[in-house]
Amino acid sequence: MGDPIQLLISIDVEPDDQQVDRDDPGPWRGFEDLLRQIAPFRRRFAERTGRPAHFAWYWRLDPQIEEAYGAAAWPLRMYAAAIDDLSRAEDAFGVHTHAWRWSRERRSWFADHANRTWVSRCLHSSFDTFERYFQAPCTAHRFGHSWIDDAALDEIERLGADYDLTIEAGHPPGPVHGWRKFNTGEIPDLRQVPKRPYRRGRIWIVPVSGASLVMDGAGGLQVAGEPDRRPRQSNPLDRLFAVASRFWPTGSPASRSGAARKGPAGGRRPRPRFWALNIPFLRPEVFACAFEHALSASRSRYVHTVARAGDLARPDMRANFLANMDFLSGHPLAHRFQVSTPGRLAASWAQ
Repeated sequence: MGDPIQLLISIDVEPDDQQVDRDDPGPWRGFEDLLRQIAPFRRRFAERTGRPAHFAWYWRLDPQIEEAYGAAAWPLRMYAAAIDDLSRAEDAFGVHTHAWRWSRERRSWFADHANRTWVSRCLHSSFDTFERYFQAPCTAHRFGHSWIDDAALDEIERLGADYDLTIEAGHPPGPVHGWRKFNTGEIPDLRQVPKRPYRRGRIWIVPVSGASLVMDGAGGLQVAGEPDRRPRQSNPLDRLFAVASRFWPTGSPASRSGAARKGPAGGRRPRPRFWALNIPFLRPEVFACAFEHALSASRSRYVHTVARAGDLARPDMRANFLANMDFLSGHPLAHRFQVSTPGRLAASWAQ
């Protein structure tokens, strides 16, 4: 049978649209749809593994939610019945902090990560709101936009968190994705951080799994840096552009750019790109390739996947979510999966 493979499925509970309408924010349809979809997968995982499946839910409780919905605790009150159901299933809860800030001049939200005071306010709002509602301190946290830095991690630890699940191990440095010309701060170089859980002082860092992928000359996917031993076609460039739109995630920068660039000899070569294991965002071909690499990199001990609940409001991403959850629950090694929470994982990992 082998030792259990710790599988974390972290779900960010947030609005459908990141640019929330301040005048008419609306319900969280993606999350409501996800609640209907998760129960069958919970049963399927339990049947395959012989163990209860537990998910982890991270709630948006920061100033954007407060400004748009009138109270930072709005989602906790609105979905109190769902929280009761998930609590009975022994799922875990934490906070998912975004640094969205309203710009009166631009009439839009932007992520103000470079502003330490603002980031601190967002963190305190999230942790304080969580503790008031649950009558217990928040122990698990995930930042939004794939962003994190040392100062923020220090503050998360001071606020009492035992686990942070933000870091996307393998992510190169660069600007925060989406609304780039307005956002401040940059994602640090995460290519050398461990790809498995580790301690940073008192806090456990639980990295998000992923892989840097590149399209090969035969139109398939492979992990960047690994040799491609398959025979090349006579004209791989034509094949590359013919299939690129099928393999890269919907709306991704790679799909918009053609996923290629000029090489040193004047030709073109595929552009490697890091993809975190985001269940609704990645198309099934990409998700499967990245998952197998992550499983191998951890020596079949651990994989951490994530999902943004609001993405399920989009039909294409809802289809990705269902296909990728089918892949996970039907994986040949699914009988070894332990669909777990940060606390359960840390206890097992420490042993």
